[in-house]
Amino acid sequence: MRHRQREASKQGGPDSPNPLGDLPRARSGPVPKLAVDEELGRAPQPEPSQHRRRRQWSTGLISALIVMVTIGAMTWMGAGGPLKLAGALTSRPADWPTPSREQSAHPLGVPAPVVVVSDSYKFVAHQDDGTTPVAFDPCRPIHYVIRAQDEVAGGRQMVTDAVLRVSQATGLRFVYDGLSSEAPSRQRAPYQPKRYGDRWAPVLISWVTPADNLDFAAAGVKDDPNYYMVLGEGGSLSAGLPNQPRAKVTGMVMLNVRQLSNALKRPRGDAIVRAVVLHELAHLVGLNHVTSPSNLMNTELEPGVTDFAAGDLTGLAALGRGACLPDL
Repeated sequence: MRHRQREASKQGGPDSPNPLGDLPRARSGPVPKLAVDEELGRAPQPEPSQHRRRRQWSTGLISALIVMVTIGAMTWMGAGGPLKLAGALTSRPADWPTPSREQSAHPLGVPAPVVVVSDSYKFVAHQDDGTTPVAFDPCRPIHYVIRAQDEVAGGRQMVTDAVLRVSQATGLRFVYDGLSSEAPSRQRAPYQPKRYGDRWAPVLISWVTPADNLDFAAAGVKDDPNYYMVLGEGGSLSAGLPNQPRAKVTGMVMLNVRQLSNALKRPRGDAIVRAVVLHELAHLVGLNHVTSPSNLMNTELEPGVTDFAAGDLTGLAALGRGACLPDL
């Protein structure tokens, strides 16, 4: 983190013009190794957690929790490592849902016009051409549910507003399916017919405590430069059939209820929380971190940057132009 930001944090207070004040730091960093493996066409391999080793911190934003499906093989990353479907696929896997009846012949929406085009954006994963991003199918809605347990005051409305903002920027249509009691897990099954019916499981947005997610526990001493606190995690799972592009089919967003509750007590606290939700939803649909301080997907949340900027919007618009995949 730049020294001027560290000093601003120490000086922050109730009347400080810096809306972040002395909020705990969240670590961030380069493209996660799992995403690099995905881009290179290799099956993701488990690796030790980077949470305690990373030395670059940000003010409240976190690397995406990325859970991918390699072409022809589903892979959720968990404590036991990836589970792979043996052999090359020649037909639809038996443990996938039937193709969606909601599939349209055309995209359900179009991205909002990008007034200022910028190249300050990165994608989490690419298709085999190395350029086209892996995105949600724009010809079907993205269903999502909210686990309301422990949610912050006004949390549901902030999530709704953030989802609408991402929908506007991408043209992707989101459908709220209501509340869910499902607990978030890195071993989350992407297909849960008993809970959600014959379809890909909806995106799960959860308010989570440090007891539920050890990533959300503080590390170090507050005045130490290595102190940090994770405010949120977000990511997605993609799938693909042979000779077809991959597409995202579900995902998760986890929000640290303890720290976001504290953030709400600060001046413009609702804007800070909304910025965290927007950042994690952008990871969900496929944006990765950048180093441009004016963008919300920057590795550090700059004071006053609480909405998408030119680079974010350019990348989100591209993620709304994915392929229509009726067989997926």
